[in-house]
Amino acid sequence: MAHHIVSRVAKVFKAAAPDLYAPLNTGSHAFRLLHLLPGAWDDDISAELHECSMIECRDRYITISYTWGQPNEVPRVPITCNGKAVLIFENLCAALRRLRQSKHVLLIWVDALCINQDDILERTHQVGLMGDIYSNSQETVIWLGEPASNEHDGRDFLKAYPKPSRIIWSGDKRDETLRDAYFANIERSHLFGIPEVDRPWTESGPDIFGAFCLIHSFAQDASHPALGILDREKVAAMRRYGFASIWQGLVLAKACVRGSRSSRVWEGLARLMSRPWWQRVWIVQETVLSQRATIYYGMLSAPWSMFTRAASNYKQQRHTLCLDLAGTLQGQDILDQFSDLVLRIEDTRLQNSISSKTATMISLLWKFRPLEATDKRDKVFALLGLTTNWQGLPAFLPDYSSSAATIFTQTAVGNIKRSGSLLPLAGDLEAVLSRKRLQGIPSWVIDWSLPCLPTEIERVTSLHAYDASGSRRGSVRFQPSSQLLEVEAAYIDHVVIVGDVSRHTQINDTYAALRGWRSLTRAFERTNEQYPSGGTYEGAFWRTLIADLIFTGTTPATRGSHGVYRRATVDDFQALRAWIMWARCISRDSFSRTASFTRRDLEEGIAAIDHTLKTATASRRFFFTSNGYMGMGPKTTMAGDQVLVFKGSKVPFMVRQDRSIVIEANNWITLIAGDDSEAQTSCATTQLKTSFQLVGDCFAYGLMDGEAFEHANALTENVYLA
Repeated sequence: MAHHIVSRVAKVFKAAAPDLYAPLNTGSHAFRLLHLLPGAWDDDISAELHECSMIECRDRYITISYTWGQPNEVPRVPITCNGKAVLIFENLCAALRRLRQSKHVLLIWVDALCINQDDILERTHQVGLMGDIYSNSQETVIWLGEPASNEHDGRDFLKAYPKPSRIIWSGDKRDETLRDAYFANIERSHLFGIPEVDRPWTESGPDIFGAFCLIHSFAQDASHPALGILDREKVAAMRRYGFASIWQGLVLAKACVRGSRSSRVWEGLARLMSRPWWQRVWIVQETVLSQRATIYYGMLSAPWSMFTRAASNYKQQRHTLCLDLAGTLQGQDILDQFSDLVLRIEDTRLQNSISSKTATMISLLWKFRPLEATDKRDKVFALLGLTTNWQGLPAFLPDYSSSAATIFTQTAVGNIKRSGSLLPLAGDLEAVLSRKRLQGIPSWVIDWSLPCLPTEIERVTSLHAYDASGSRRGSVRFQPSSQLLEVEAAYIDHVVIVGDVSRHTQINDTYAALRGWRSLTRAFERTNEQYPSGGTYEGAFWRTLIADLIFTGTTPATRGSHGVYRRATVDDFQALRAWIMWARCISRDSFSRTASFTRRDLEEGIAAIDHTLKTATASRRFFFTSNGYMGMGPKTTMAGDQVLVFKGSKVPFMVRQDRSIVIEANNWITLIAGDDSEAQTSCATTQLKTSFQLVGDCFAYGLMDGEAFEHANALTENVYLA
């Protein structure tokens, strides 16, 4: 633990210069450590900076993973460092105060103080060392912050004990007495009607301590008793508000009774997971590479392993707990968020412990795309220390002298070249929550500073199941001066009709969107007897809804962090019909209807369809082309957009005509050599061409397995993406 690390190695350190930062040797593994001087809780923070080498300091210091906040918005407070007043972020000061020892010096590495942030060369060099810095520390402290004044951290619950300065969870059976006492207290309060006035700590506000108890119950596979107690307390609270028992079965799953103990526990978990730390991209490297990580929230602390076991167990039990007639469980959304955030990091941690060559840069960028960075360039730089798999090409190095637009374009070019494929172009190119794309980047470059929905990450990882180009490789070239990407493509058709975007926030919304799409399909059926690639429109429609895939579960190696898919078969149609009946039953317009499903229906049939359909359609737009092809495209799809299949791509793409451009013959860089590269010659003169904006990848039923190139009259031409 942190308090066991003391300054026993002062002799190996070189004191920093009086001006706080002496230049570091950028050709070595030299870095600085903060010596946090001892003091009482109310004493001012005092510290010293010292230079050291990685070999001398291994396992003798701790690292802090925390959030800076927006520089112009977060208050700064003064501390004393090397005898000088230094302003640091309030959140960091709170962490140092919590970690400071009363009698011993504590050795800490923290980026805001140990790196001269005003020196671009040093910053670039030290960011390149951060992987080594975290992996060589004894412990990483994950600092979530101090609780708000209305949040309950457990100190009042433990008032019968000597006043604790910290509540330290071990994450195992040693905590069961504390956890069980908490839930027994809730059980007594609703069974015997103990007045609220006798429990001042339960009056209001999120219950953070209760959230830790709930997480521990999931970690120890004891969630069913805990959830049962919370539900019974909620029922009792509903009765106090006069709800008749006939309503309890209908509203219990989704109800949140304001002021009840159970609602405050769920609010506590939501508050815990809404801390800014969870949305920061640097946390991935800091947690993945640490030997041991501990989560701190004010006076509460728990090992990272307790959170990972809880998330993994919930993921395995999710369908049993949540996929019932009501369609949800109170707290399902926050539990989904909890498991997704934790397991996405833990999956990478497990893979990295086996080999840093497992992950590729493009896979890491997608996995952690929802996370944020104050400096947009850090969406790339923060992940560089997690892989050594550069696929035969030089490693990508951080460079803070280049703009974010330049870094993202270089990243796109590198991903295409390393993968030998155009699949790195796939994915939602537009922003969510009204965010805007970065200025100065081509349409085909992903703006990694924009977050995306978790379903989009899983959708992109499932695209390997297709082979729209039939394993054909086309020439791909890039011209740095114009930022044009030249690809070989087969023109398929243009979009004539688009449907509503599926929000997939609630089952009834999804079902309403499906009904609209089915009406569009029936209109095409009346004028076209057969689907363009053969078969019926009904068969094409149901396969389009699930992108012709079926979710089969998760791999044990990833502890449930992402899904595995197979191609759909005719037999899966019955599972889709069962899902439709299930969706009807829980839609608001048929709320009073009942139905029963077998455990196999829930766990294998309906559950798999529900997961696949959400992944395939969430925030996507249904469309038809003039020739009758149907599919699912980006939410920005419009009538007139063209459907193309690029040689070397796994999926079709949607493009939009842009403008006339002059194509210069010189200065093109070949990223992928095509199958007919020897027969291709560069034009020696300039040409007038039309450029296109990339709208995004799409699913088009009947075009996912090389069909576009199998026709006798199939032609390809060079397409220029601007």
